[in-house]
Amino acid sequence: MLYSPVNKFDILPEVNAIDVTTGDGDEIVKLETFADRLLQFKKRTLYIINIGGAVEFLESQHSNMGVENPSQTCKTEYGIAWVNKFGVYLYDGQKITEITRGKLKTVDTTDRARGLNVVENKIPLIGYHALNKWIVVHIASDPSGSFESEAWIYDFKNGSWTWSQEI
Repeated sequence: MLYSPVNKFDILPEVNAIDVTTGDGDEIVKLETFADRLLQFKKRTLYIINIGGAVEFLESQHSNMGVENPSQTCKTEYGIAWVNKFGVYLYDGQKITEITRGKLKTVDTTDRARGLNVVENKIPLIGYHALNKWIVVHIASDPSGSFESEAWIYDFKNGSWTWSQEI
C-alpha cells in the first residue's frame, strides 16, 4: 500500500509504502480505519496495522476474517464491523469480538433454529443504523428463488439479534 503525505492527497511517493505481506496471492478488498489502526481486509485474511506512531507496523493477522466484497464492512461508533461466512465481528480498537458467537448460528439447521444464512456465492451486506444503534446484515434473495431475502439486526443496547424478512 502507498500513502500520501499529510494534506497532499495526489502525491504517492514510493518511499511511503506499507508492506504488510507480499506474495500471498490474496487481494486487498477494503481498508477501514478506527482510532490509530488501519484494518486491511483481504479475501481470506484481516491485517491490523498500527499507524499511530512515526513508524507503521503490523500489529496482528487474522486468518478466515477476510471479506469477499467491500459491502461486507462498515464503521460504527463502537468500531469496525464486518460479516463473512463464519460470522459477524466487531473490532473496537483493542480486540476482535465475534458478536454471533453463542447467539446466532451461521447456517440454517431447522425452521425453529434460524441462522445467518450465508451460503456459497451469496455475499451479505452490512450497515450501521446510528440512531437505533443497530448493525443490519442483509442477505439478498437469490434470483432463482432458492432462498428468501432476509435481514439480521444486532442491537448494541442489549446485545441481541433479531431476524426479519421485512426488508
